[in-house]
Amino acid sequence: MVTDAVIEADPMLPADPCPPNCTACAKICPSKAFDAEGKFNKMTCLGYTIKHAIYPLALSSEAGLKNIERVINTAGHNYWIGCDECLKVCPLNKG
Repeated sequence: MVTDAVIEADPMLPADPCPPNCTACAKICPSKAFDAEGKFNKMTCLGYTIKHAIYPLALSSEAGLKNIERVINTAGHNYWIGCDECLKVCPLNKG
Protein backbone atom coordinates (compact mmCIF):
# COMPACT_ATOMS: atom_id res chain seq x y z
CA MET A 1 0.00 0.00 0.00
CA VAL A 2 1.25 3.48 -0.80
CA THR A 3 -0.15 6.52 0.95
CA ASP A 4 0.62 10.13 1.65
CA ALA A 5 -1.58 10.10 4.74
CA VAL A 6 -0.11 11.37 7.99
CA ILE A 7 0.24 8.40 10.31
CA GLU A 8 0.93 8.86 13.99
CA ALA A 9 3.88 6.80 15.20
CA ASP A 10 3.68 4.46 18.14
CA PRO A 11 5.63 5.59 21.20
CA MET A 12 9.27 4.48 21.32
CA LEU A 13 10.07 1.46 23.44
CA PRO A 14 12.47 1.91 26.35
CA ALA A 15 16.13 1.10 25.66
CA ASP A 16 15.60 -2.39 27.09
CA PRO A 17 11.92 -3.28 26.96
CA CYS A 18 12.47 -6.84 28.22
CA PRO A 19 11.05 -7.80 31.60
CA PRO A 20 13.71 -8.08 34.32
CA ASN A 21 15.59 -11.40 34.24
CA CYS A 22 13.67 -12.67 31.21
CA THR A 23 15.72 -15.09 29.11
CA ALA A 24 12.92 -16.82 27.20
CA CYS A 25 14.26 -15.84 23.79
CA ALA A 26 17.84 -16.85 24.56
CA LYS A 27 16.74 -20.23 25.91
CA ILE A 28 14.68 -21.15 22.85
CA CYS A 29 16.93 -19.71 20.13
CA PRO A 30 18.05 -22.59 17.87
CA SER A 31 20.90 -20.52 16.41
CA LYS A 32 22.29 -19.50 19.82
CA ALA A 33 22.23 -15.87 18.63
CA PHE A 34 22.28 -14.53 22.21
CA ASP A 35 25.51 -14.31 24.19
CA ALA A 36 25.87 -15.00 27.93
CA GLU A 37 24.79 -11.44 28.77
CA GLY A 38 21.71 -11.72 26.55
CA LYS A 39 23.01 -9.53 23.74
CA PHE A 40 21.48 -10.47 20.38
CA ASN A 41 23.66 -11.09 17.30
CA LYS A 42 21.47 -10.46 14.25
CA MET A 43 23.98 -11.91 11.79
CA THR A 44 24.14 -15.22 13.69
CA CYS A 45 20.36 -15.38 13.68
CA LEU A 46 19.99 -14.53 10.00
CA GLY A 47 22.78 -16.87 8.97
CA TYR A 48 20.89 -19.73 10.63
CA THR A 49 17.40 -18.91 9.44
CA ILE A 50 17.84 -18.05 5.78
CA LYS A 51 15.51 -19.67 3.28
CA HIS A 52 16.69 -18.01 0.09
CA ALA A 53 19.94 -18.77 -1.73
CA ILE A 54 20.81 -15.14 -2.49
CA TYR A 55 21.12 -14.23 1.19
CA PRO A 56 24.61 -15.76 1.72
CA LEU A 57 25.79 -13.79 -1.29
CA ALA A 58 24.60 -10.58 0.35
CA LEU A 59 26.67 -11.40 3.44
CA SER A 60 29.84 -11.82 1.39
CA SER A 61 30.34 -8.16 0.49
CA GLU A 62 30.36 -4.88 2.34
CA ALA A 63 27.72 -3.46 -0.01
CA GLY A 64 25.54 -6.50 0.61
CA LEU A 65 25.87 -6.15 4.38
CA LYS A 66 25.03 -2.46 4.13
CA ASN A 67 21.83 -3.11 2.20
CA ILE A 68 20.66 -6.48 3.50
CA GLU A 69 18.17 -5.07 6.00
CA ARG A 70 16.48 -3.04 3.27
CA VAL A 71 16.44 -6.05 0.97
CA ILE A 72 14.91 -8.29 3.63
CA ASN A 73 12.30 -5.71 4.59
CA THR A 74 11.22 -5.18 0.98
CA ALA A 75 11.55 -8.76 -0.29
CA GLY A 76 9.13 -10.20 2.22
CA HIS A 77 10.05 -11.37 5.70
CA ASN A 78 8.19 -14.67 5.52
CA TYR A 79 9.90 -15.59 2.28
CA TRP A 80 13.41 -15.02 3.62
CA ILE A 81 13.30 -15.89 7.29
CA GLY A 82 12.27 -19.29 8.61
CA CYS A 83 12.41 -18.92 12.39
CA ASP A 84 10.39 -16.82 14.82
CA GLU A 85 10.85 -18.95 17.93
CA CYS A 86 12.03 -15.99 20.02
CA LEU A 87 8.99 -13.96 19.03
CA LYS A 88 6.65 -16.82 19.92
CA VAL A 89 7.89 -16.99 23.52
CA CYS A 90 8.42 -13.26 24.14
CA PRO A 91 6.10 -11.97 26.88
CA LEU A 92 5.95 -8.61 25.06
CA ASN A 93 4.08 -10.35 22.22
CA LYS A 94 1.31 -11.57 24.49
CA GLY A 95 -1.29 -9.03 23.51
